Amino acid sequence: PRFRVVLLYQNHYPRSREHFLIPSPPRQSHPFGGLGLNRWELVEEMLAESSFMTEIGITTAGPMNPKESASASIAGALRGNTNLTDLHQRQAFNTAIQAIQSAVQDQRLYSGPGPNRRITGRIDPGNHNALYQDHWQPLMELFNSRRRNAVRTDQVIQQLMNVGNTNRPIVNINLARRTQNTSGVQWNDRIRNIIIHQILSDLERAAERAYQGNQSLNTMVVIDEAHRLAPGREADVDDDYARRIRARLADSARTTRKYGLGWMFISQSLASMSTDIIRQTRIQFFGHGLSMGSELSSLNELVGGDRHNISLYSSFKDPESAFSAESREYSFMVAGPVSPLCLTATPMFLSVYNDPETFLRKNHRKFPNAQPGLLPR
Repeated sequence: PRFRVVLLYQNHYPRSREHFLIPSPPRQSHPFGGLGLNRWELVEEMLAESSFMTEIGITTAGPMNPKESASASIAGALRGNTNLTDLHQRQAFNTAIQAIQSAVQDQRLYSGPGPNRRITGRIDPGNHNALYQDHWQPLMELFNSRRRNAVRTDQVIQQLMNVGNTNRPIVNINLARRTQNTSGVQWNDRIRNIIIHQILSDLERAAERAYQGNQSLNTMVVIDEAHRLAPGREADVDDDYARRIRARLADSARTTRKYGLGWMFISQSLASMSTDIIRQTRIQFFGHGLSMGSELSSLNELVGGDRHNISLYSSFKDPESAFSAESREYSFMVAGPVSPLCLTATPMFLSVYNDPETFLRKNHRKFPNAQPGLLPR
């Protein structure tokens, strides 16, 4: 049976390069700025990381964790007065200001008079228009399901994971920064990480539900530039949600295989990737470009330190050094159960076809209905 793919990637893939050897399934492409959220608990988390809190004078300094307290007060007041889709409207903003005023009055954020006077000055009615237009509305647009071209993350996951649908889509989610500021929505790296973590959590929950219902998702998650989401060093993880993403990816690579949810991590660097994740991947393909310094050391460790294997890998030619596209050679060292030598822990070496027409000619019995002349090089 066919499996379906959700692809998280950092760069734009032109549509002209998308081609399939099977009847084309539906495809969905979502810029990151076009995703919408639908959970109240995320309202608190988004508020705590937003410029709105900073602008009204609430920082993390203080024994009562003022940002968390203020976010909880606002979310609690909003939950009983509005719905998620309307959080971007002025009425919801007014409710939020009233919640902050009440928290300041009761000294639930700061006990000293100085910080409370600062907040009171910042939320003065004369500042309301700027606060609403520049900080509140752009943040709460994330929850506006009526926003133009917006699609909720839970809807994306539901369509992808509906195992009863024989024509499930291939889903592309573009994480590139240039796609995040096109829809009047507030973005920063911490908010971006909250949403990525939410997508990964939804994927894992959907997989668990399917497994409990004796169904297999038969789905693969492909993450390009994976070292950005799962860096190798703890020092490269700069906030709590980035650490959660790294930990969740490592755990998912280890545990979700039984649910029918697989993972493919693509990276130009081994040394920059989490070793926990690399070791959980059953099949590993190594192309040209890992022959120096820390990259070579990481590769040597992964393939058992056999100098003959490393020597053969180091002989791979750079495809870009060829005189023409037709003469480029793409060589790989492959480790894992894809190799007939896997029982001896010996990697397999191969070169792949460099254009789809040659591949189809050599495999015409496997793909008798394919039309090579229509496939782009």
